[in-house]
Amino acid sequence: MAVIDYFRDFIVQTLLWVWLAAFLICGLIERLAPAEKRQPAGDLLMNLGYSVVLNWLLFTAAPAMGAIETFILNGFGLGLIELPASGWPLAGSVALYLLVADFMEYAFHRAQHAWPFLWAMHSFHHSDRSVNVTTTQRNFWLEIPLKTAFVYPVVAILFKTPPAVLAIATLFGAIRFFSHMNLRLSLGPLWPAVTGPQYHRIHHSPLPQHWNKNFAAFFPIFDVVFGTHYRPRPGEFPATGLDTADAPRTILEAVLWPLRRWLRPAGSLSR
Repeated sequence: MAVIDYFRDFIVQTLLWVWLAAFLICGLIERLAPAEKRQPAGDLLMNLGYSVVLNWLLFTAAPAMGAIETFILNGFGLGLIELPASGWPLAGSVALYLLVADFMEYAFHRAQHAWPFLWAMHSFHHSDRSVNVTTTQRNFWLEIPLKTAFVYPVVAILFKTPPAVLAIATLFGAIRFFSHMNLRLSLGPLWPAVTGPQYHRIHHSPLPQHWNKNFAAFFPIFDVVFGTHYRPRPGEFPATGLDTADAPRTILEAVLWPLRRWLRPAGSLSR
């Protein structure tokens, strides 16, 4: 247990600093070439407030939960394929682990848009009218336990994963901050290699032609394979948010997002 506790604490503390640094650094970079200028300060404060109230307790450790779960399950002898832990094969181990983990993320993300129960929660993430680096942490709190139960164990059962691979993969997860940035940046011909700000902004668009497109968290190749990719046109940086324009008005509504209709007076939902 001492090893597990150390491993958990190391990842959580590292991710805490990554989280804080990403907000600061990416926030400054966004000012250089914003995809959307003069975003409302209230939208930014909502994300920051939600992060402080809830993400500080849950989501700081969330990306590490899969790694910790894998480490624990491997300790009990699970893991059908043992990944190399050193030398050049280590790079292959990281690549294979990331591809499989990203596929599971992709599949879960597709389910979030297809199943009403999951969409009731995931729509909170999409309700952000001002997508920027702080949107990364704007996820409904119950989604993390669901991923811990149904997504991460698949990777843990498939691979016996070295701690070095888990640590590298966990840090690689910081790319989510990059993909949510309010940045007028196109990756051009490199768009299939990694999910960038323009590519993922399409996923947050309320326009019908962008619905159910660009699900991939890390690698757009899964969108290409399964026919859900939409290659943004030059200069295409659409507005974001739900097609109903619904958004949380208070931190309490954010925490209880699927129940918001019971928190508002009749007829007060935005459209």
